[in-house]
Amino acid sequence: DEEIREQIAPPPAVFVTGHTHRPLTRQVDRTLVVNVGSVGAPFDGDARLSYGRFTWNESTGWQSEIVRLAYDWQGVEEDYVASGFLEGGGPLVQLMLLEHRRSSGLIYRWASRYQDAVLKGEISLEESVRQIMQDEDVRPYVGPPGWVIR
Repeated sequence: DEEIREQIAPPPAVFVTGHTHRPLTRQVDRTLVVNVGSVGAPFDGDARLSYGRFTWNESTGWQSEIVRLAYDWQGVEEDYVASGFLEGGGPLVQLMLLEHRRSSGLIYRWASRYQDAVLKGEISLEESVRQIMQDEDVRPYVGPPGWVIR
């Protein structure tokens, strides 16, 4: 809470943010803090899209609700292929596809393990992605139209 207080000073009645891909509603002192999540890349394990709905009235002040709706993930995968993004976007696109399937991030995991080694030429980008794809919690999501692990 202290870090939030510092980042939003002076405290507004409502502070809305995003980009973490994880929806959150929280009261910090007299500030309603809301992270609306993500429409197309939720990272909280819930594959539905999320957005924030805000209301205000004089008796209760600001209220928020995180709304979840179904998302066309099959269409996303089809677009990855039809647009050429999956084939031409490079190895990290494979991780992005898996992030969609898992509703959980992988790029940060890749960066913490392999980014420096890839930049130093110690391992190829492709091999580093293939190693992440071998992780026990990732392996069930691997497969066509993405790379296949043998």
